Amino acid sequence: MRIFLPLCLLLVWSCKPVMVKNDYNSLQSLFKEWRQFEVPPLNNDAPDYSTSAFGKRLSKFKTLQNKLNAIDTSGWQVKQKIDWQIVQAEMNGFDFNYRILKPWERDPAFYKLLWTERSDVPAHEGPTPHYITDLWKYSFPLSENNKKELITSLNRISPFCEQAKLNLTGNARDLWIAGIRDIKSQADDLKSIQSLPGVSGDKDFLKVIKEASQATLSLEKWLTQEA
Repeated sequence: MRIFLPLCLLLVWSCKPVMVKNDYNSLQSLFKEWRQFEVPPLNNDAPDYSTSAFGKRLSKFKTLQNKLNAIDTSGWQVKQKIDWQIVQAEMNGFDFNYRILKPWERDPAFYKLLWTERSDVPAHEGPTPHYITDLWKYSFPLSENNKKELITSLNRISPFCEQAKLNLTGNARDLWIAGIRDIKSQADDLKSIQSLPGVSGDKDFLKVIKEASQATLSLEKWLTQEA
């Protein structure tokens, strides 16, 4: 009896029903929580795609997945069920990137942060990091607020290039060869910023452009040697 009773209690406890929510507001709240989580933490002002950073976030991701799966959509409108599927698709995409694609480990082009032209799709084509700089969104000469915003964005390039040298451990030669071209294009784009109105005489701008250019060229050299 001393053995049987604890086993019975264990069975009763393990059969307790999962708390299921079926109101649409639960999905809306979860979506906000998910989108906040999906953005990686910053390391030295650059998005952190290191193995250790992903390891720390994995348990939180599983919790969010479980919350989504615990939502009962019975009786919901079709458009509400579609919203649930969209959140599920985003989470599945995160999981697929984490387990399979791993562009931060395999694709040097992932470390390009500066984009000068607008993409012909809603988001950028191919794997793209967070905190990118879309230069085409700015009108030169810049307002003071836009200047501070752009300098902050360009300041992420140097630490991100250094992070790339640690993270890029995957064996994908073709991606590396193609990625070198993308990193080189970033160096060329940084140089072109100096000719834009209001930049050539701005010491703050020139300083951050110089640092970003040096870091980008250093990464290009490293990639060429590793390839």
